[in-house]
Amino acid sequence: MIQKRSGRGVIPSGAKKLPRFETLRLSAHDGHAIRTLAVALLVVLPAACSRHSLAPEPPQPTEITNVDEAGLARLREQYRGRVLLINFWATWCEPCRDEFPGLVRLDRAYHSRGLSVVEISMDEPQSVPAIKNFLHSNGARFGSYRGNFHDFVKAIDSIQPAWQGGIPASFLYDRDGKLVAWWEGEVKFEEFDQVVTPAPSDLTPRPRSIPNGCPLYSGPRVYRFGVIMMCLP
Repeated sequence: MIQKRSGRGVIPSGAKKLPRFETLRLSAHDGHAIRTLAVALLVVLPAACSRHSLAPEPPQPTEITNVDEAGLARLREQYRGRVLLINFWATWCEPCRDEFPGLVRLDRAYHSRGLSVVEISMDEPQSVPAIKNFLHSNGARFGSYRGNFHDFVKAIDSIQPAWQGGIPASFLYDRDGKLVAWWEGEVKFEEFDQVVTPAPSDLTPRPRSIPNGCPLYSGPRVYRFGVIMMCLP
């Protein structure tokens, strides 16, 4: 059984409706296939990521720059060679504001090891001064953009079709540009830190386990604590 859960968050205008709880039942065959995929990823993903050397970070925008659907795809491509965390947020979103210091802490802890944090605000154009003030007051040093999507639902589907459009939402990509983990709703630093695993000369995002023993799987559709929690018998 897959239980789809969302953390504390809000829904921007034009996004999908975020259900509080949804249950999908898997057949025995489906469960076996997903279990096999999970085991393969747990073995292959860390080894594949660790082969990369640290890539330089692309130049950061000096101003809040608009980004559309095509620009979002270019961003992911530009950061290949580094571990990339894209976070969608807004100044009017209380859970986003509460989560933000943890993202700043994550950036300071792991930037030199190969992690890049990119923020995409869902604020209106007139709120750019408020975005700047918020970033400055939190000591943020990472790239910051404002989402200017022509079709937010299509933008959502291009990132992760299971994302319901709630913010804050965070998406973690490995050095090959592959989505390896994602969260919908407010996330604490400790939860991010469980997935971003540092090593002396490399940084490898990898699936982790939570204390109750329910395994967390990554794959074409990512299952992550706080979003989708999968327990197979």
